[in-house]
Amino acid sequence: HIDCSDLDHMVVSSAYGKMRSRGFKETRNYKNGDHIIIAWYNNSTKQCVKTTEKNGKILSVNMNSDQCR
Repeated sequence: HIDCSDLDHMVVSSAYGKMRSRGFKETRNYKNGDHIIIAWYNNSTKQCVKTTEKNGKILSVNMNSDQCR
């Protein structure tokens, strides 16, 4: 299990770089109003994490998402 809660309120370019370096791959992304939601999946840990972005910053990190597939 990889903790990604440190990405909360981080600038998205840094946060997404950290997600990739931790072995996560983007599996889905969609817009909800002015929010961009991305689902990330880590094949090694079978972990699904959802990030919500607004205005270039991470608003929230959902560590237990089931929306990766």
